[in-house]
Amino acid sequence: MARVAYALNFWLLSQQVSGGKLHELRTESQGCKNCYITHKACPSNEGIGSLTMRLHPLLNIAERFNLTYVCQEDDFKTGGHATGNMGYLFGCDGQGKSVGDNIANFNHLPKGLTWKTAHILNPKDKLHSHLDIPLEDNTIFFLHEDCYVDPKTHFPMEAFGESYKWFRSQYAQVRNLDASRRNPSCWDGANGKKKIALHVRRGDGGGRGYAVEFYKKTLDAIFQCKTKMKELCIKEKDAHVVVMAETDPNDPEMKHFKDTQEAMVSLLLGKPETDADRSRERLVRDLDCMSVADVLITSGGGFSALASAVLHDEGRSLTLNADAYRQDMPNAVKKGQIGLIALHNENAKSRHSSKSLLVEPSGIPNALQISFDTES
Repeated sequence: MARVAYALNFWLLSQQVSGGKLHELRTESQGCKNCYITHKACPSNEGIGSLTMRLHPLLNIAERFNLTYVCQEDDFKTGGHATGNMGYLFGCDGQGKSVGDNIANFNHLPKGLTWKTAHILNPKDKLHSHLDIPLEDNTIFFLHEDCYVDPKTHFPMEAFGESYKWFRSQYAQVRNLDASRRNPSCWDGANGKKKIALHVRRGDGGGRGYAVEFYKKTLDAIFQCKTKMKELCIKEKDAHVVVMAETDPNDPEMKHFKDTQEAMVSLLLGKPETDADRSRERLVRDLDCMSVADVLITSGGGFSALASAVLHDEGRSLTLNADAYRQDMPNAVKKGQIGLIALHNENAKSRHSSKSLLVEPSGIPNALQISFDTES
C-alpha cells in the first residue's frame, strides 16, 4: 500500500508541473546528475517481447541522457503466454524493491528531487529524440503520452535505439546474482564448443515462423564459412547447437536438426505451457540460454527481438527475415551490405540472387539482419 500511495502522490504532484517550451538541449555527453525518469505504465495484452517494446522510447532517453528508470510494476505485466508479471527479470520485482545499477524504486528515491512532467519529442527518431523541457540535475521526469503506437498497425514503435543497453545490462546483472541461473543448464556438456542458440517460432507463430530448412541453411552457411565475417565461421565439430521451439516434442520436422554430422545438437521442445509457473520457468530458461550464446539465430517477433537485446556484447545475433526487413526486430533498418553468404551461388551479389543470404547491420551493434530468397 505504501508503494501505491507513493506512486499516487507522485502522480498528483506531476499534474501540477507544466511542460516547458522547446529549449537548447543539454548534450548526451553532459547527461543529467541524480536524475530519474518514469511514466504511467503502458497497458498491453502482449507477451514479454512486445510488451517491453513500449518501454523503448523512455529507456532510449534514459540511456542517452543518464537518467535512471523508476520501476513501474505494470510495465512488465504480460497478457499473453500465461507468464504474468516478468519484471523480476530486469530488477523490478513488484515488492517495493529494485535490483541493478540502472533502475530505482519509488520507495527508495533520494529526498529533495524536483518533480516535472515531460513529453518525448521525435520519439520515432531514436538518435535525436529528447524531452520537451530542459534537463536539470536532481529531477525526476514523469512522461505523458509516451506509449507510442503505430497508427497503421496499432503496434508499439519497435526500434530499440539505445534502450537495448538497459535491457542487456539489467538482465545480465539480475541473472548473475542468481546462482541457479548463472550458468544456463542448456549448455551443459558444451565443453568449450561454440554455443549456437536457435529460436524457432512455433507456439503463436502461425505463418510467422519459418520452415526448419530455412534455419538449417543458415547453420550450413556458418559451418561452411561462406561469409565475410570471421566470427560467423564455426566448424561443425566445434559447435553445440541448442534449438528452442514451442512445438510437440515429437515434431518430425524438428528432428531434422539432428541430421548434422558432427555438431552436438540439443532440442528444447514442448507445446505452449498454460500453467503460469511452468510458463515462466520455460521463458527464463530459454532467454537465459540465448543470452549467453556465441551465435543466436532468431525468428521474427518481439521475443526474438528481446533475446537479441539481452545477448552479451561478444555474441552475434542473426535475424531471419525473408524480406530483409522486420519492424519488430532491433532497429531493423538496412544500412549497407557488410557480408554475403552464398549458399549455392558463389557469385551472388544481390539479396534476390538465387538462395543467397545477406548480412546487414541493425541498431544493436552485434545484431545482424539476414535474408535469402527461399523460392529460387
